Amino acid sequence: MRRLLPFMLLALAFLGCKRNDMQTMQTATSTDSITDSVAADSDSVSQPEPPAAADGVFDDFMFNWMNNKHFQLERTAFPLPVVSKQGTSILSASEWKHEPLFSKREVYTMIFDNEKSMKNISDTAVKCVVVEMIKLREKSSISYMFTKQRGAWRLSAIKHEELSENKNSDFLDFYQKFASSEKFQKQHVARSFELSVIDPDSYEHIKGTADANQWTLYAPVFPTDVMTNVNYGQEYGDTGERVLVVSSVDGMMSSTITFKKRGSQWLAVKLENN
Repeated sequence: MRRLLPFMLLALAFLGCKRNDMQTMQTATSTDSITDSVAADSDSVSQPEPPAAADGVFDDFMFNWMNNKHFQLERTAFPLPVVSKQGTSILSASEWKHEPLFSKREVYTMIFDNEKSMKNISDTAVKCVVVEMIKLREKSSISYMFTKQRGAWRLSAIKHEELSENKNSDFLDFYQKFASSEKFQKQHVARSFELSVIDPDSYEHIKGTADANQWTLYAPVFPTDVMTNVNYGQEYGDTGERVLVVSSVDGMMSSTITFKKRGSQWLAVKLENN
């Protein structure tokens, strides 16, 4: 790897990874020139035709990008900027190693600032998505920025940062304790929480309330070491609310937990199992 741009230049790209700021972000990172170089780096590799659905909803693209080595190479914009506290470097196609992200894990997680922002998952108008691999014990994360240009999704930058720099740092600090300690978890569930489960006979949702002592009967297994987040444009303001989605990679299980901050303490107030 060799040195490229000042750290702040690409940091601004990540800050600009919002639907309304795409033109600014593209200018700051010179993404067009990076994208054009992909063809040159990929000419020597026989590439299969991209799946028809790859460039619709981001999740369809993400599945193919994680699992198809040739498609991943084709849809990564080389030379790829990589940001860390040491500065900014670039990665060439010849240096790239297949990145499975969370495809090899049993579950993946997503964090939303409220239930309304969850609609962005299926929004085809989204042009920039950041996938975070969060290392809880190491207190660090790696962010993969994907941008959609000329109708095609591509990985356009990578950023390494400390969790203290993350917009969700307060919640992540709480989450690590919540996921790792059964005692701490029980202490941070509302005395009466909203519950929604699937009726095994009718497959319809049964909604009601449950006592905090029943939490462990319905709660999913939470990742304790590495968790993920997919940011489709969430702002993560100081709303005092976070919605955590825990899903199995095979799509067989999904739980949505709503946390609200009461004073200085986060509490789980709602659990929905699908």
